[in-house]
Amino acid sequence: MTANRLERCTPLISMAHAYFARASLQQLKSSLKENPAQ
Repeated sequence: MTANRLERCTPLISMAHAYFARASLQQLKSSLKENPAQ
């Protein structure tokens, strides 16, 4: 039962993970644009 529930949740978890990874990458890029490293 628990494994079945976990299997149903996994796509949602990976989707959320991808979303947060993309958001943090975007934030990193914009902060790099604001103060470019020498």
